[in-house]
Amino acid sequence: MTARILTLAGPPCSGKSFLAELIEPMFGFRWLKVDSILSHLVPNSDRCKSDRNLAYRAMLLLAEELLSCGQHVMLDATYASSEHRLATEILAAKLAAPLFLIEFHISPEAAVSRFKNRSGHQAIDLTEIRVRDLANKYPYSELGLTIMAEQQTADVLPYIDSYLRRAEPLNTDGSWSASAEGYTS
Repeated sequence: MTARILTLAGPPCSGKSFLAELIEPMFGFRWLKVDSILSHLVPNSDRCKSDRNLAYRAMLLLAEELLSCGQHVMLDATYASSEHRLATEILAAKLAAPLFLIEFHISPEAAVSRFKNRSGHQAIDLTEIRVRDLANKYPYSELGLTIMAEQQTADVLPYIDSYLRRAEPLNTDGSWSASAEGYTS
């Protein structure tokens, strides 16, 4: 089987990392987290755009190495920017790796509620106002599989299993990245 890319995308506090923890052992993906990569590369980062861009580039470099070794990768990041989406589409096309997308939808109110209950997360640049704004403006593509934050984990896992087994991967024609054109954080 060809090594696959599973991208988990959505605003902060939408449940990407929580679900990734369950997906990793169940489906055999190597989990790459942009927040952890950034913390390792720039330990005292203020999470500025250049530091975030560095972390995305590093995540994709690691993904390329793993995919080249035949390993499936799961990329856990917000993916709000068209440039980050495009870079992932280019990598998938370059390696002929099927690209799957799970988009996490959450209301601004639910994101803020989760943010208030979050502890020990690396994204030190987040505030309640920023979390609300990012959830409100997030450029959803409506491609791939949609997960609603309110869904129970036990209900979601069979959908993910079905999606990965039966669904067609995304086209790497730029349609995912185009869905975020003009977005600014």
